[in-house]
Amino acid sequence: MIGKGWQTKFYSLTLSLLLILSLADRVGANIYIYRDKEGILHFTNLPRHPGYRLYLKTRPDRAPKGVNDWVIKEIALKHGLPPALIKAIIKVESDFDPKAVSPAGALGLMQLKPITAQEVGIQNPFSPVENIEGGVKYLKKMLYQFGSLEKALGAYYLGPDRINDNINRPDVKKYIEKVLYYYQIYKNQF
Repeated sequence: MIGKGWQTKFYSLTLSLLLILSLADRVGANIYIYRDKEGILHFTNLPRHPGYRLYLKTRPDRAPKGVNDWVIKEIALKHGLPPALIKAIIKVESDFDPKAVSPAGALGLMQLKPITAQEVGIQNPFSPVENIEGGVKYLKKMLYQFGSLEKALGAYYLGPDRINDNINRPDVKKYIEKVLYYYQIYKNQF
């Protein structure tokens, strides 16, 4: 007869695996597995050493027509920025919806405000290619102005005039963390 300790471990492992799989499906991340010296299985979407092996390959994000990785890559590389970073910003800003409009009036995939779109020379912020082009130009400007990725992302989110006094605001920190999280996930796609 198997003891209760085994059942608890089995149910705990099963519940953990189901949770990981459900989260992985939502973000389109691959799942890796590693068995340590004690025989404990570790699951992750970001393997930290070569002992991990691919356990489950999940579907990539389903981007709408006209918004695919090669468009993102082409525009990002043209401006010297990592494509995975641009894709992460698009994911967090609009979840790949080229027709997204925020309550603050930001438009399209990279959520450009009309004044920002005008500043970076965008005629149609709902055109995926134009919007990504404008968002990348604006992000590059923020990177140049602030010199660090975190501050540039905060300025992209909040505006360059407001970021210095508000970098530690919870919503700003959460935004930066989300972009950096997806950036790590998308790095292996480019």
